[in-house]
Amino acid sequence: NTTEPFRTPKPSPNDIVRVENPFELLTQLTIEDSDIFCIHSDDLIGFTSLQVLQVTHSHLRSFMCPGSQLSQAAKNGWTYLNLAHNQIAQLQSRHFAGLSQLTELNLTHNAIQMIPNDLFATMASLKTLDLSSNQLDENVKPGVLKSLPSDLSYLDISNNTWACSSKLAWMHKWKALLKNPQMLKNVDEIRCIHEINHTSRLFLVMKYYDEIVLPHCPL
Repeated sequence: NTTEPFRTPKPSPNDIVRVENPFELLTQLTIEDSDIFCIHSDDLIGFTSLQVLQVTHSHLRSFMCPGSQLSQAAKNGWTYLNLAHNQIAQLQSRHFAGLSQLTELNLTHNAIQMIPNDLFATMASLKTLDLSSNQLDENVKPGVLKSLPSDLSYLDISNNTWACSSKLAWMHKWKALLKNPQMLKNVDEIRCIHEINHTSRLFLVMKYYDEIVLPHCPL
């Protein structure tokens, strides 16, 4: 449950020659089928040129370990982060803060239910975001999607646990005001649950709530 083998060896006072960093030129790191529960900042301290990090099909319950934060090299250099097929249930803003160069974030097939309002606000370069196959529901706040970069070209929120609730009526106007409506992928699979084993197309239901129900029966 640690990435300690990847850590850069630290020189001792008795070293005569400089200890080379074997990872400083590495631009891509892939960790798969591991028992890692979280990433500690010390685990990646030697990867100063890293652009792509993939930790998939593992046991991540949180992206970063408690007390850890991204290095400046990560904030300035990472362009692709893939955390698909893990056990992440909650995203924390401080774990992703400063990733201004990130263009692709893959979070599919986790257990994500909670996303802070401001999580994506600082990801100005983000073009692709995959949140499919998680546990997003009617408690997702409008700011989560409304703060996405305007130049986003790919967004997948399908196969979540959306409820057919009026609490999501805001999603109708949000979708209508998208700068690029084509960015929303797998729209037919963005469904809401209204009974056990019964679902409907989310945006169709939210249009009904927004245009017909709420004007006469406001929350």
